[in-house]
Formats: sequence, C-alpha cells, structure tokens
Amino acid sequence: MLDDSYNKTDGFTLIELLIVVAIIMIIGAIALPQYSEYRKRANDSAALAQIKEMVRAEEVYYTENGAYTTSLNALIQCGFTQDMNVTRTRTLIDKTGTPSAVAYQLTATHKNGTGKVYLWMSDNGGLQ
Repeated sequence: MLDDSYNKTDGFTLIELLIVVAIIMIIGAIALPQYSEYRKRANDSAALAQIKEMVRAEEVYYTENGAYTTSLNALIQCGFTQDMNVTRTRTLIDKTGTPSAVAYQLTATHKNGTGKVYLWMSDNGGLQ
C-alpha cells in the first residue's frame, strides 16, 4: 500500500515565493522615495534650528556689546553651536540692503536638504 503522506507538499512553491518577493519590491519602491523626502525635510528643519540659534546668539552678543557681529567666533562664544552640514551667511544690513550696525540678515540652508533657504531679517519681522 502506498503512503499518502509522501505526496503531501510541505513549504512554499517557487511561484508563491516569487509573488512575495515581488510584493516586497513594490512596497520598497514606494517607501524609499518617501523616506528620502522625509530625510530632506528633517534636514531643512535642522537648518531652521540653526538660524534660530544664530538669532539667539546675535541677540546675546548685542546685549553684551551694544552692536551686532558677523564673526562666527563671537557667536560661538555666545553659545552658538555650528552644524557643519548647514551653510550660513550673516550680514549687517537692513531690509533695504543698506549696511547697518543695528540690523542683520541671516540665511541658512542644509547641504542635504530640499534646497530651501531660510532668511531672517532682524528689522523686518524675523523669519521671512
């Protein structure tokens, strides 16, 4: 008499495994770009945090010295911690672009972000 358990199949067929792999690849193809955009937006948030920290340090410096600075070392002494992935500019100009000792503009953008540039104008309401 033949044993019926010998004809019984255990495990998965090759087709079933291929279908599972294909589904995983489709999910990955959808999720990976979304994750990449999420990281870029998070890096933009880091640039925004840098500009806010620069503003705080500029105001501390102004309180202590009666003038603003464009010196990064002066801002570091006032508690600013620079992120090497953020490109920053600091200029002592007012909202019309005229050099000024009582107004400043700051910009910040993250090297791995979306390319968004944050602009802070001290005499025009702050973040633009």
